[in-house]
Amino acid sequence: MDLDGVMECEVEFRGARFSGALFVSSNAGINLMGMDWIENLGLLDMPLNKVCTQSEADVRRIAVPTYVL
Repeated sequence: MDLDGVMECEVEFRGARFSGALFVSSNAGINLMGMDWIENLGLLDMPLNKVCTQSEADVRRIAVPTYVL
């Protein structure tokens, strides 16, 4: 993935305050957090469906051949 840039910024969210790197992409819909954000926001201790409420998947189903030996 190509990034357009990175900048340091002050972050405050739900009582947590820290300085972290913000990764910028011109690709619409891409939100990137570094590990510093994930740790400082306590996201490692949360279930994934609480952190990521919007997601899209491109799932393609293919037939898997069955072999009998």
